[in-house]
Amino acid sequence: MLNTGSKPSAQQQLNLLLCIMTLDKLREVTLSELRDSVARYRDRVKLVCRTRGSPPPRVHWLKDGLPLQPRRGLRIQHKRRRSKVVISSARSEDSGRYECVAESTSGHRASLAAQLLVVQDMRNPPTTTAAWLRQEQPCPIAGDFCMNGGTCLFFETVGEPACRCAEGFTGLRCETKDVISTGSVYNRHRAPFSCKLGLSTSYYC
Repeated sequence: MLNTGSKPSAQQQLNLLLCIMTLDKLREVTLSELRDSVARYRDRVKLVCRTRGSPPPRVHWLKDGLPLQPRRGLRIQHKRRRSKVVISSARSEDSGRYECVAESTSGHRASLAAQLLVVQDMRNPPTTTAAWLRQEQPCPIAGDFCMNGGTCLFFETVGEPACRCAEGFTGLRCETKDVISTGSVYNRHRAPFSCKLGLSTSYYC
């Protein structure tokens, strides 16, 4: 008959100690660094996901909710504490929601997602911009895409964002102080809604 009042054996004590030490070393999986980004067409893009956890988790990637597979021009590199997606020459179809999913053998799981937007070169924009103004939509990029008080808008026609810069600023993201501009470039003798779209995708009315 088993004596429940007896002391645990040395082996049982050792097993219990090892169990406690193992549980103490287990850490939940946490992810960091991956964030929303904008890249120009044909730029080299790196999406980095840093992991923490014990045991080290295994990572896989999703794009728009589907498993992301390596292909020509797109590599997925895994290291002990980091995983990254490398796109050698970004294209418009690379735009989307990228999600880093990490799972450990202890059952811990975490995920982190970010939006990538690939924009076209705007050196030769359409000349008629009235249609553009009618297609303004909220910017799909979270955070402060436009700097210095600029307003981010999205044009469905070209599938990319643009910044309506505050007076005195210019640039793709309104990052440059415009020392030349002294105000609006709107010409009263021109037709309504005739706006000029600059090289930096900013426009002034």
